Amino acid sequence: MNDDKKPFHEVLSTALITAPIGITSDLASAKAAEVMTLLDVLYKGKMPAAAAHKIAETHAGLPDLLISVGQQSLAKAATEVLEDLRNRQDGNAATQEKS
Repeated sequence: MNDDKKPFHEVLSTALITAPIGITSDLASAKAAEVMTLLDVLYKGKMPAAAAHKIAETHAGLPDLLISVGQQSLAKAATEVLEDLRNRQDGNAATQEKS
């Protein structure tokens, strides 16, 4: 069973792909909270720079998607997190907590 395990950041990235599905439905607030939780963990989590850069590249369109469904504040948070991930460097991957 351990062979099925993936690095934590890969699991989060995969979850972020499906999390926005249903954000305009009756589940909008729950889905928005799910997306925000994933973004928060990615922002605060430490990972290799290459992994952070890949996640930022994979999810580059997320802010536009969120804006298109009326989630402007969530899109702003996604933009900030993706920018942080793009700028990560090995040896300095830890980020400061949001003020």
